[in-house]
Amino acid sequence: MTFSCMIKDGSIGKSLINLRGYDIVLFDLDGTIAETEAIGHLPAFNCAFATHKMNWSWDSSQYRELLKITGGHERLKAYRAMLESTGQLKDYHSDEFLKQVHQSKNEIYARLMSTGIVEPRKGFFSLIKKIWHLNRQWGVVTTTSQSNWDSLWNNSIKGRVDIEPKIIVCGEKVERKKPDPEAYILAANQLNISPSKCLVIEDSDNGAKAAHAAGMDFIGVRSHFFANDHLDNAKVIVEGLSHIEFELSNLY
Repeated sequence: MTFSCMIKDGSIGKSLINLRGYDIVLFDLDGTIAETEAIGHLPAFNCAFATHKMNWSWDSSQYRELLKITGGHERLKAYRAMLESTGQLKDYHSDEFLKQVHQSKNEIYARLMSTGIVEPRKGFFSLIKKIWHLNRQWGVVTTTSQSNWDSLWNNSIKGRVDIEPKIIVCGEKVERKKPDPEAYILAANQLNISPSKCLVIEDSDNGAKAAHAAGMDFIGVRSHFFANDHLDNAKVIVEGLSHIEFELSNLY
């Protein structure tokens, strides 16, 4: 359960979240833990297109629409289909070729991340510290590639948190990506706990639908590319991670 209140110095509105009924907080990755899309993924895609001598290039507006499709390889195939359906496809690229492009994109993304260009969102480290103090666990459930999580973890998070994630579920572990609930159900099964014991933090409608369908409560957090998503069924919607405060209480 949650309620919104004014805390700290009385000038910052935060949503107070009671973790009494939850064993673990599960974070989505892209847009939720860090704003990776505009700084990392989008330029990496465009660089991969150039590397493979493709006449593709995505701007922020196009990418916002393409993000409605989860998974980088799936996104590439969807864009190919769109070009084909509108008669704009000049060169047909096979699924295998697009897999190579996606692999190149992930390698370029990893190099970008190694520079430390992307930091976790404001408030992330404070939330992990509070989860640790409250004797709870945290994990990551994303349908992006494992290598993308590894890049963020190794370059921007590792060594800066009090506890490491209890579980990590990435896209390679599931057949169906968000908004399908498979990733969240897999996490609960591997943790051997009821989905109701998991509290999720998500920034997109696809992620929100996945968490809700898995039987998990979730907090909606606004992000750059999903600022206007509805996040239906969220227990609370906040502007950023720094607007969340965890506690343990027997009062509600």
